[in-house]
Amino acid sequence: MTTNRSAWYWCVLGTVAMSLGWGLRGSIGGGSLGAMIPGAMIGLVLCLLLNRQADAGLVAAFAAIGVGFGGQETYGQTVGLSLLPETFWWAILGFVVKGAVWGLLGGAFIGMALDRHRYTNAQLVAGFAIMVLGTWLGWLYLNSPKLIYFSNRFDRPREELWAGLWLGGLLLLAWLRSRVPSLFALYGAIGGGVGGATSGARYHQVERHAGEDGRQQVGLVETLVREGQIGVARVSPVPAPLGLTVPAQPDLGSGHDVSSYPP
Repeated sequence: MTTNRSAWYWCVLGTVAMSLGWGLRGSIGGGSLGAMIPGAMIGLVLCLLLNRQADAGLVAAFAAIGVGFGGQETYGQTVGLSLLPETFWWAILGFVVKGAVWGLLGGAFIGMALDRHRYTNAQLVAGFAIMVLGTWLGWLYLNSPKLIYFSNRFDRPREELWAGLWLGGLLLLAWLRSRVPSLFALYGAIGGGVGGATSGARYHQVERHAGEDGRQQVGLVETLVREGQIGVARVSPVPAPLGLTVPAQPDLGSGHDVSSYPP
């Protein structure tokens, strides 16, 4: 199989793989470990399309780790805020911010794997250390004091990590100073942000008008939007980038109990 494929082929195959991965995540378990499933699957799909069998295991591993980082984010209460008219747009902003950083990290790690020959082990270890430090600083000075907060402050407030992930991811990219991871991170962030906002808005509509049965549409809508980034990237000099999905969760705003849900 060669890389000479039309944009729709990249989008459709990536969408199917990620949709299956998120379905498996919902069945097997959430959190970071569950998010690694669709990450590994999109990594393998890219290797298939790019004829990269020799290092497919490496790419899948990096993709799983990169997408898995986003699984640390909490967004169940953000869904609840989206159901209230007075906090709807604030929740949509939260979906954009959280979805974008999820895509950014996934894209960055896939780009690193595809461009692995450019980095020494020491460079990667140093970059990971810088990322950890940046994540801690972002969490400490913005997330922990809840200076900007996209969850429910008054009902079982959740610990957010999006600022830490943003700072850590950007510092990692600044350290690497490499075009391929940066482009993948950019496309991933765009797809994640657009997909997050689309999913949040769609969930709001479904919850208000369609009830429980209609919620199954939300994951598909978001997957289609985010996986469209694969087709967009196909026109760039580097191979197709990452599209990521964030499944909608039950919320506090409509009375659901999310205490047992993954953050």
